[in-house]
Amino acid sequence: MTAAPIRKAARFAGAWVLESWELFRNAELDAYPHGPDGEGRLVLSSNGQLSAFLQRAGWAEADASVKVSWDRFIAFGGDWRLDDEKLVFELAYASESRWIGKALIRPARIEKKKLIYETPPISNRKGETLVNRLSWRKFE
Repeated sequence: MTAAPIRKAARFAGAWVLESWELFRNAELDAYPHGPDGEGRLVLSSNGQLSAFLQRAGWAEADASVKVSWDRFIAFGGDWRLDDEKLVFELAYASESRWIGKALIRPARIEKKKLIYETPPISNRKGETLVNRLSWRKFE
């Protein structure tokens, strides 16, 4: 690997705090999957380790019947790298079991000191295009 990509990846390394998680339906803001006040941390270590946790605000106070739903809490970890302006998360563990052993690839950018990445567009049964956008600020 050349020095330029290493320096570029270094901009993404660090601890990040979730600012927003937005769901776009047909390019229009449709929902906040963990509510407008969702919480989370993303740690991208300089040696390529990844750890992420996302939850609804008030998770600690929620009763057990609510906590069984993964849409209220997500965790994953493994390795990460930057590949041509895309974050690649190679997952060793995840609360969503179908992600384990998979690579999640997210177009990413640093914009005004924020890390922003999106899921690839998917189509639902209704033919609608869905994209999730997550925005993180550097933990300081």
